[in-house]
Amino acid sequence: MTKLIFQKIGTGLILYLNEKKNSNISEIGRNLQASYSHLFNVAKGLEEIEIIKSEKTGREKKLILTEKGLRIAKLIEEIKANIEDKDYKESEEKHMLTGKLERYNLRINKVLDEIEEKGKVLPKSARVLGRIKYLTLKTRPKDIEKVQLRHEILKNIESIIGGEKN
Repeated sequence: MTKLIFQKIGTGLILYLNEKKNSNISEIGRNLQASYSHLFNVAKGLEEIEIIKSEKTGREKKLILTEKGLRIAKLIEEIKANIEDKDYKESEEKHMLTGKLERYNLRINKVLDEIEEKGKVLPKSARVLGRIKYLTLKTRPKDIEKVQLRHEILKNIESIIGGEKN
């Protein structure tokens, strides 16, 4: 039965009911973009394990979270917030180094680590360095820090390739 909670529709149903307090299956299905029959089966399963309960008024059947369901909804929201926060931090760290020159410099450092590990410049590393040199020469940085980084990258490449020829 835990599969019901962790599948997209089960989680969506719990979170939707937590937000709306009570609703019928058709309304939930429209908001979750799920078929009535699938949602009905998920709701039936969640009702069996006492996460939701249903109240029938006339022809309409409203779904409501139980105390257990409210606790689970709170936990799901905490997990969701932690995941989104982690994803945001990771994407923010990636975007801090979005400049081409910064990426090239990181790649050169990886190549230097490979050379140190293997003791020589591998053909693949030489090709990578050649490509980075070509791309670095094409850049035309405007601020002084980027110009200095560009010169540092080119100097590093020349020292690596020059060191290989000697």
